[in-house]
Amino acid sequence: MRAQASSPIDDFSHVLAAGLGSTAEAADLLQATLSRLKSLEAAVRLEHRVADLLVHGWQPGHEFLFDAARDGFHWAEDGRHLLALGETDAVLQEALIEQQIFFSETPELLDRQLRLVRRLRDATPPSRTLRRDERPLLKVLLRRYPHWLTMVTPVSQIEHWLGGPQALQEALAAYQPSQFVEASEPALSAWRAFGILLFMAYMVWKYLG
Repeated sequence: MRAQASSPIDDFSHVLAAGLGSTAEAADLLQATLSRLKSLEAAVRLEHRVADLLVHGWQPGHEFLFDAARDGFHWAEDGRHLLALGETDAVLQEALIEQQIFFSETPELLDRQLRLVRRLRDATPPSRTLRRDERPLLKVLLRRYPHWLTMVTPVSQIEHWLGGPQALQEALAAYQPSQFVEASEPALSAWRAFGILLFMAYMVWKYLG
């Protein structure tokens, strides 16, 4: 009996699990997968799969997948398009706004923040001095960019740098909602507020049991 051929979405998942090295590589993977799909329904399933992967915790390469998905699915340009993603919509919307603000910082601050974000993806244990020196900045990043930060860095590392689950929850509790919104959009719509509450509840459930 001939083995059943794998689906394009399954192939996508296998390649993603093997690791991605750049945003360009992630974008090529997305486009190649979309070109193999034979229906709009299948393309929607792929978009939902990517959104769920991003929202439910960083894995190596997700920092590249986030940018590729943002551009490939036009998440940043069409807020109504995100609505079709259901519960993940509000979390992704918040992450997109946070990313925009993060990269609008002054070059000096942006460089320092990026170095810390990249270091958080390195599983090598930080020295006590490095943890002590960078902990205040990490708390600032969590206060300003929690949705985006936890999509592009491992939460287990963030927790370790802060000193444990309780320290992580205290840092998340200080969250300040982002302010980059369209002029016609309320600063904190009911849907965005729901997304923030959903995100916080998920983090408490996952890391405090």
